[in-house]
Amino acid sequence: MPLLMRYTGVIGADTSSSVPVSNMDLMPTLLEYAGVKHSEGLSAVSLRPLIEGSQTAQRDVFCELDGMNDPNHWIYWNAPRTDLRAVYRENWKYIHHVGRPAEDELYQLNATSIYETTNLLTSEPVVAQDLYRAILSNFSLWKNALPFIAR
Repeated sequence: MPLLMRYTGVIGADTSSSVPVSNMDLMPTLLEYAGVKHSEGLSAVSLRPLIEGSQTAQRDVFCELDGMNDPNHWIYWNAPRTDLRAVYRENWKYIHHVGRPAEDELYQLNATSIYETTNLLTSEPVVAQDLYRAILSNFSLWKNALPFIAR
């Protein structure tokens, strides 16, 4: 996600990074800067090493979208849905359409394809399979860790 931070005296005015981050990382980051210890076992990590320039390695960033297809549907939880799960790894983005794998997408995020117009799913099968497995692994853990809430 795009992120802007300001911390006078700590973060330089011209500091930037292209490493993807997750909004979940904000809590441990702010807690660490405040000197407050946070709980172990969080999937989020502090961005402090990245902000201060001691970390350049990337990790997978996962996201999920449970979207409504028909915003005019009068009962929200009965409306047709689009469930998407995605992973960002280095300069790749894989989007999994839950229940509709034929619609899955793979993009190489670089200066020539910033608008995600060329789906590389079939031309990059090794990358696609690796990222798809990462999505299955990550979200199977997530679904087992939290209770299911029926609509």
